Amino acid sequence: MNQPERYELIELMGLPKVTYELDTKSPNTANITIEKEDHTLANMLRTQLLYDERVVFAGYRVPHPLNHNFILRVQTTEECSPKQAIIDASKSLITVLEQLKVNFTREWELKKISDEGVEMDFS
Repeated sequence: MNQPERYELIELMGLPKVTYELDTKSPNTANITIEKEDHTLANMLRTQLLYDERVVFAGYRVPHPLNHNFILRVQTTEECSPKQAIIDASKSLITVLEQLKVNFTREWELKKISDEGVEMDFS
């Protein structure tokens, strides 16, 4: 098969995790390559970037389905650099995911308590 080995999905093998490159064709535009990640992170970052009013464009592409990396393209207004927009979006995304974890844990614990109550025999 031409599928990569499983260990290659997590091992960087000398590659930098993040590569930042300014685009010379468009003002305030950068291409960020993130290694060993997939659509999950790419789509979350893109969506979070689009919530920012300073971001004009945010999109990503996966160059090849067997290579686990993506290229995130970000264009911002003059008042903000693409790098700062990505940093702000990442911090905001971390906050959202932490809140999701708290809410999920609370609901899971409540479900376990309610399931224990159903199993009790009151006879």
